[in-house]
Amino acid sequence: MIKTLDWTTYDGWIWLEGYQVDDKGNAVARRTVFVLIEGLKVAG
Repeated sequence: MIKTLDWTTYDGWIWLEGYQVDDKGNAVARRTVFVLIEGLKVAG
């Protein structure tokens, strides 16, 4: 994820923006996803 977007949405939901990367770690496409905050988990 590169940032959260300040777009109007429902309570408990947010828009996230990030990049899809290839096998070499190069950014190949920008992606925006709409997610329920309580469903997110920190990757370890």
